[in-house]
Formats: sequence, C-alpha cells, structure tokens
Amino acid sequence: TITWTLLLSLSIFFVIQYSDTKTLLRFLLIILLLSDTVRTVFIVGMSETVALLLVLGSLYLLKFNKHNHLCALLISFFVLVRPNLLLLSILLFVTNYKIFNTKNKLVYFGTLFLPLLHNIYYGKSFILFTDSFLTPVNINFDPLKNFNYIIFNPFYSDIVSNIGMQQAIVGFLIIIIGLVNILNMINSKSIDKNGFIFICSISAFLPYLIYDPSVFFPRHVLIGITLVGLSNVSFIKKSINNKYIHYEKNI
Repeated sequence: TITWTLLLSLSIFFVIQYSDTKTLLRFLLIILLLSDTVRTVFIVGMSETVALLLVLGSLYLLKFNKHNHLCALLISFFVLVRPNLLLLSILLFVTNYKIFNTKNKLVYFGTLFLPLLHNIYYGKSFILFTDSFLTPVNINFDPLKNFNYIIFNPFYSDIVSNIGMQQAIVGFLIIIIGLVNILNMINSKSIDKNGFIFICSISAFLPYLIYDPSVFFPRHVLIGITLVGLSNVSFIKKSINNKYIHYEKNI
C-alpha cells in the first residue's frame, strides 16, 4: 500500500510541479491518474508506474536544467524498466545533447547497454534488452483497433466496457485538447517545450500501433497520455496574448 501510494503521489507531484500554469488539461490529467482504473495499475505494481515516475523525474530535471548527471541516468534507466520507451529516451537525449558532458553521455550509453552485456555474458545471446515482447500475445498488427485505445475512444465499446464511459471521456478529452494545443502552436509558428512534450508522447504511443495496448488497459498507454497532459499551453490564453500584441502594434 505504501509503495503504490508513494509512486502515485510522486507522479502527481511532478505533474503539478512541471508547470505553474493551471489549465483544464492538467486538471483532467490529475483526475485520470486518480481514477479507479489507473490506481489499479499502481496497486498491482505494474512496471509502467515506475517508468512513469522516472520519465516525469527526467522531464522535470531537463526543464529546470538540474543535475544533468542524474538526468542522464534517469533517461536511460526508464528504458531498462520499459524497453518500448527507447524512442522516447533517444528523443530526449538527442534534443538535449548539448547540456550533457562526456561523463553524462557515458552514464547514458553505459546504462543502456547493461542488458546487452548481461545477455551476452550470461545468456550467450545478442539481445539488446529482451525478446519477451515478440510473443504473439503482445503483437497484433491491428493499428486501427490499437489507435482507438491510444486515443481512449469513448465510442469504442470495448474501451467503455473496460474502463467505463467517464474515464474514457476524460482520456479522450486529454488527447483532443493536447492535439488542439499543438495545432495552435504549429499555426502560430511558436512550438516551445510544451509542444515538444506532445512530440514525446507520440514516441511513447508509436510502439502500440503494433503491440496490443488493450491488455490491462490503460497500462500500456499510461505514460503517453501523461505526456500529452504535460503538453498544456492554454491556447485560449495564448490566443488572447497574440491578439493583444497585434492590437498594440496597430495602435
């Protein structure tokens, strides 16, 4: 009880601390994290909960440029917990490459290759992380069905019967608002760190166009939906500010 409560509490703490901007998207994300379905994922002790905390911790350190050596370790370590986050890890490392010194880079790559060294030495096999994800249970090659789970489609009966209409609507709203935010940034040609976080969420979702996200849903899309929730820039507020600046220029 203490462990899952601590993991969930720290995850919500990082969500709140990541930005002092209070928006509907952030509010919806916290509601989703506190929902019965997501709390069950924490209670059961699934690996996504630990990986989520590591991802949030690394994003916090990156945003506020703190403890680069610890940040490099976290960015690589969450891949050891959930290898499907490798794309996210590479994206975070490459886009922040300049802030890491030589020691930080050695920590990053050294941690990533630990499983490979272990598998070569003990298993006599060249496997980077694990081959368990290649089982037929995990791979379904049904992108359309998987996409419904990724966006928490409330009109998809299997999702509603799994997590209920209310939680499906909350997850769907997070996706829609996040998408509207990033489209607004693209339209105004002002993609910032919040827009980058939305791109990060795509990298977390991408593997599940092939792998089945319906097993213990929303376990497998928990990190992706959380990253969408962090990408919030109040597009209403931003639009008002842009109109105000345009108005001042015309005066």
